[in-house]
Amino acid sequence: MNNQSKSSENDLSVGIPKPALRVLEAAGFKNLTDFTLVSEEELLKLHGIGPKAVRIISAAMETQGLHFANKENSNKISEKANQKIAGRK
Repeated sequence: MNNQSKSSENDLSVGIPKPALRVLEAAGFKNLTDFTLVSEEELLKLHGIGPKAVRIISAAMETQGLHFANKENSNKISEKANQKIAGRK
C-alpha cells in the first residue's frame, strides 16, 4: 500500500455530513488517528457534532483498528476550539 492510499483511508471523508466535517476540521481533526486522543464524550462537546457523526467516525476508526480514548485518558476539547468554530458560522 502506498502513502497516498493509506492517507485516503485514514482521512475524514468517511461519510461525515459536511457541516460536521467543517466543525471537526476547524477543531483541528485532520485524520481518524486524531480521534484516538479524545473520548466520545469530549467529541460530543463540540457544537455541531452529534451522536450520528460520532457513530460514523467510530465505525470508520474500527475498520482501521483505532478506538476513541477512554474518558480518563481523553484530551479535553477546549473552549477555544468551540469559540473558533462558532466564529466561522
